[in-house]
Amino acid sequence: MIYAKVATETQYEYCIRVASACDIDECVLWPFYVNPNGYGTVNNPRPNRKTIFVHRLAFYGKYGRWPTPEGLHRCDNTLCFNPTHIFEGTHADNMKDKAEKGRASKLMGENHPRHKLKEHDVRNIIAAYDPIIGNSAKLAKEYGIARSVVSNLIRGKVWTHLTNREIKHPTAHRRKITASMIAIVLAQYDPKLRNASALGRQLGISFTSVLSIAKGKVTVR
Repeated sequence: MIYAKVATETQYEYCIRVASACDIDECVLWPFYVNPNGYGTVNNPRPNRKTIFVHRLAFYGKYGRWPTPEGLHRCDNTLCFNPTHIFEGTHADNMKDKAEKGRASKLMGENHPRHKLKEHDVRNIIAAYDPIIGNSAKLAKEYGIARSVVSNLIRGKVWTHLTNREIKHPTAHRRKITASMIAIVLAQYDPKLRNASALGRQLGISFTSVLSIAKGKVTVR
């Protein structure tokens, strides 16, 4: 079940309101941001505080105290924030519970509740990416994802079970910097335009390599 959010309330307030009044047995699903492990999180309204796991906040909203030391799901549904489905336990209890229920492996790839890509999509994106022409925007549009997702795929930051182990992506090895690359960077780099990333894509080198060249830290003998 998903409850509607009042337009004027924050996600933090929404979680508290729904959890405090929750009296049903079925899972109550978090409809907003979900982290890479499949758990809903909200911003802490207190300044300089870390984000809060939604299931922990729901427990607090229902019972007036935080689950100690951790809040664990009886339902095994990481999107659920029904406080009656949350019980207290240690990290070891959580790992044991996962193993006993056969869910010890991390939610990743197509198993992630919010995945948009299939494994073959990831492979095709990696294969089609060209750092010379800089086609990440085109690939993002083609697959209906953000350009940052394409970038993270290429750098092996997401779908790591594929990008770091099974797929040899174009940036896996550092490209040799040539005298012509240095000349292009020195001629075209403009800190006011913040075009280091664009130059990096054009030349097939990293953003940091462009900056190093611009600062005179890279030379070719």
